[in-house]
Amino acid sequence: MTSSNLPYLAKYRVRTNNPKLNEQILITDIPSISTPDDDVSSKITQLLFLKVVLVKSHINRYDDEIARIQALKKASEVEERELAFAPSQLILRQAQIGLARLKSSKTLAIVRSPFRYWQLRKAARGAQKAHDAVIKTFDSPTQAYERTQRITAHNQAVQDEQLRLATISAERCDSNMKLSILNQLESRLKAPCEAAKSTGWRDAKFSADLASILKHIKNEDFALASTYAIDLQFQQKPNERGYENLKAEAAELFNKSNSSSSGFLATAAYSRISSNALQLAKRALQPGRLKPIFENEHPADQWIELAASLTDPRSMRVDALWAIYWAMFIFSEQLSDSLRDAHQNENVINGRASEKLGNLMATWSGPRIEKFGYPKNPSFIGTLEIAQSGEETRTGADLGVIIDLHVGALTCKKVALFQAKKAINGKSIDVGSEHAQLKKLLATPQLGHYLFYHLSKFPQRPQWPTVCTADDLMSQVNGASRYADDSYLPVNVRELGWDWTNYMTFGLCQPDSGIGVKFVDIDHALQILGGGSSDQLPRHLLLVAISDEEHVLEIRNKITQRYHERTREREPERKPSHSKPQGYGRG
Repeated sequence: MTSSNLPYLAKYRVRTNNPKLNEQILITDIPSISTPDDDVSSKITQLLFLKVVLVKSHINRYDDEIARIQALKKASEVEERELAFAPSQLILRQAQIGLARLKSSKTLAIVRSPFRYWQLRKAARGAQKAHDAVIKTFDSPTQAYERTQRITAHNQAVQDEQLRLATISAERCDSNMKLSILNQLESRLKAPCEAAKSTGWRDAKFSADLASILKHIKNEDFALASTYAIDLQFQQKPNERGYENLKAEAAELFNKSNSSSSGFLATAAYSRISSNALQLAKRALQPGRLKPIFENEHPADQWIELAASLTDPRSMRVDALWAIYWAMFIFSEQLSDSLRDAHQNENVINGRASEKLGNLMATWSGPRIEKFGYPKNPSFIGTLEIAQSGEETRTGADLGVIIDLHVGALTCKKVALFQAKKAINGKSIDVGSEHAQLKKLLATPQLGHYLFYHLSKFPQRPQWPTVCTADDLMSQVNGASRYADDSYLPVNVRELGWDWTNYMTFGLCQPDSGIGVKFVDIDHALQILGGGSSDQLPRHLLLVAISDEEHVLEIRNKITQRYHERTREREPERKPSHSKPQGYGRG
């Protein structure tokens, strides 16, 4: 369906005064995530600042004292004598020099200036007499005794001060070490203290550990405070510029799709799809972001407003889901575009879609998830394929999805099975098949789904891939008076279920959405996907794992090993070159 078939889309962003907005979807009152009290972090910052200032003042005082002591010099008899004689000796020398100059004059100055000569000689004799008196006084027994006592006392005092240098230097060294520890602790706690004031994710122990850090800093047990600081788990949120850059990137994708004949706009035409997507998404959004969406009365306008709101990662309760949503958005757009005027077999589409999903999420989602600053969140996002598989016959599905997320407060471990089918102009004609696929998928409530690839002819535009449960599809079949084990089951599926993008992001990736089946560990997940046996796996598998490195590697290795084993077992049935892992990604 083209945008020309959707005249009401021109009313996008038109507001309504109707107090009963959206009667199809009940807006529940979802409490916002409270911002924690930052009092402890402020006290930590202030206390560390004061302690750093105090230690620095101690170091400056030690430096001044060390410089003062190092400047002290011991006294001696020789130095005392030189110091005592210096003034009178200088006067005597000046007088003697003046007299000598007059005597050496070639102009007979003595004859011509007898009075001047008499004055200089008198001054020289007086200076010598004064100097002799100083020497006599200096060498007197009383002065010599007092001088010896004074020199001895001074030298002892200098020696005592110099002996203190080792202690002062050691104390200064300790203060330097303390300052270094405080600086390291201050640097280490800068990000946690900022996180305590933000709305980002913090571990359940964060508040208690932060309080313990404050207590240990007060007690000057900095080593223990550092131990607690190292163990703090929290999100280092991007700054405003970082968020705006991500928003601009998604806005470019949205604007391109919203201004062209796109699968995105074609999907908006189907109110049930839009309404179902909004039901899923509303609990994943920040409460303040809901009002602009539901101010629009028509589900199509709401659905487009939802995508517009989701360009901003801050609109989501878990901002990292933004990277999954927009990767799925790109996938849905690209796949719907490639299915225009196309009539490939489902297996061909499955292979191409599986590889596209793996590569897109690995190369697009993975690097962007890291930008949200969650601790220990390497990701493995990829797809695997068994060369030739009879598993579809057993489980009724040819695609499996494993979601294993540990992103901040979000923990989600789910699996789902999909049987992929083509839908031409909204109608799928073979949801049954000779293998009774529908009946088999019905045997696994919440696990079994149908994935529809929508094809259309020009000028109509294919909508995005859609997903519905086997139960929903069975309701359609019952309405047509058909049976689950019929091999020919034509069903109109245009408005069944959810679009792929919102289904994956807000359905499978949300723990309490009621979509998919929860699992305990990866062995349990494989057992569920295999219909009770990990030996019976779907041919295609999409894995989205975001967690700590050890957990991610364990999942990756176990799944890869299991798929390689299944491929080797089937090598006699099919050429081994067809077995391949696709789209591995490590974020």
